[in-house]
Amino acid sequence: MLVLSFALSIHSRGPRGTIPIGWGHEIIYNFLFAMIMFAIFTLMTALLDKHTKIIKEWEKILLSFIVSGAGGFFVSWIVWAILFRIFHG
Repeated sequence: MLVLSFALSIHSRGPRGTIPIGWGHEIIYNFLFAMIMFAIFTLMTALLDKHTKIIKEWEKILLSFIVSGAGGFFVSWIVWAILFRIFHG
């Protein structure tokens, strides 16, 4: 996911072009996104395994990936904006 998010973000700067940053910041933002997405994916998979018995395994993985992609995007954007304001005024 880290490689995919970095490849897709080459055309924009910062969290989807909203905060002007350099390449170093872009790499760090992509690491932040990948870590948050991985954490959400792991949490969703564990919760679906524990609380659902009717969904097939591939459906659990697909649902976890979709939720973690969307959740990772929004959470990492919010965290990045907060950290950017803290360190850059």
